[in-house]
Amino acid sequence: MPPTKKNRAALSPRLIGEQPPTDYSIWTVAYCQADMPYDFFGGSGLMSNQGTIQIPMVYTVLVGGEVGGKKRVILVDAGFGNQDWMSRYNFFGWEDPRTVLAKIKLIPEDVDTILVTHLHFDHIGNFSAFPNAQLYIQLDEYMGWLRTLALPHDFGGGERGWILSSLDPQDIHNVAIAMSQNKATLIEGDVEVLPGITAHLAKDSHTFGTQ
Repeated sequence: MPPTKKNRAALSPRLIGEQPPTDYSIWTVAYCQADMPYDFFGGSGLMSNQGTIQIPMVYTVLVGGEVGGKKRVILVDAGFGNQDWMSRYNFFGWEDPRTVLAKIKLIPEDVDTILVTHLHFDHIGNFSAFPNAQLYIQLDEYMGWLRTLALPHDFGGGERGWILSSLDPQDIHNVAIAMSQNKATLIEGDVEVLPGITAHLAKDSHTFGTQ
């Protein structure tokens, strides 16, 4: 689904002197663990044959907003929910969002905003578990993956190739549905999406439109 104007946001930057004070509490919470090869992080040439390292898979929770104003509950990324990924990449100890958020006295329904850094499965895949959240995704990210998925099927090398090794096409479909329901907003470039929180575009870096 191509974006429409109502799904796109272009906000005018405010002068520093006009910024109201904000106050956020920040938690980084793990929803599962993974055994990953060292060279995934350190580089194949440098860290080959160094074994594996156990890492947490996380999303970040921010609670707060303008001082004296409405309290916002914001996620940076949403983790994954499709259990097929558990066996593909040696994940273990997966916990659902209700269990994870209960540790900081929240529930999934409290979340009103999800800032999606990029559209790899472990960052976007479980956004539907947060029914009241509005997604914010870079336009470059969404359009980049749409163009990529339109390539010939044998271009990417199957599920171990660069396209599908970290992308679930169903997630892109689900984002399109969210846009049709006005629950996803595509932003362009550096945008203050909430008071005191600015998304910065890192175009053509980790992905097409990482923020």
